[in-house]
Amino acid sequence: MTGGPGEDEAPAAEVGPQPVRAVGFLDLAGYTALTEVHGDQAAVDVVETFCDLVRASLSDSDVLVKSIGDAVLLLSPEAAALAELAGRVCAAVDAEPAFPVLRTGLHVGPVVLRRFDVFGGTVNVAARVAAQASGGQVLATRSFADALGPSRWPVRHLGPRALKGLSAAVDVVELDLCPSPAGRAVDPVCGMSLLTGEGIEVAHARGPVRFCGPSCAARWSSAAPG
Repeated sequence: MTGGPGEDEAPAAEVGPQPVRAVGFLDLAGYTALTEVHGDQAAVDVVETFCDLVRASLSDSDVLVKSIGDAVLLLSPEAAALAELAGRVCAAVDAEPAFPVLRTGLHVGPVVLRRFDVFGGTVNVAARVAAQASGGQVLATRSFADALGPSRWPVRHLGPRALKGLSAAVDVVELDLCPSPAGRAVDPVCGMSLLTGEGIEVAHARGPVRFCGPSCAARWSSAAPG
């Protein structure tokens, strides 16, 4: 396994037919809002923790190709291995106190491995699929789901989606790799995921609202309708 580009274990160029790999993009939902509310230093700390959690979740066959802002690009030899990796990362993130939820996009297909990086249409599709996901959601292409074979994970077919920069619609599915922990709430201001007992709760006419701390509660109270 590898922790990022530039290390000896990272993918190198291959000669001959393009190898087929499973490619995943995982990013932190609500990261822009988190940065605005909590500041640059806190946001960078969150990204560093996220990357550490990803590295700790890698198996020997998985590669963390690189981190891109609040996202990571992952590579596995086959779809099932990447699905398992995404599930491990999700579980690790969900166990972190007051941490953003993930958005995940997965695809499988031919890639170009070149000097510690990965390129090609498969990578582009995975990135576009990830951009379609909401917080806590794992989306994949139909071809990725088919490559899983008899799936251990429930699959919900969402149908063809028009993805930015792609001429043809892509058939997208939702995979239940990342079930929400019981009692989880998401801070409506900064997007932090809060487990039972975390944060503070503010009464509201539509029901109690949970926040990571007083600053988010104050921002919301000043802007929220009665």
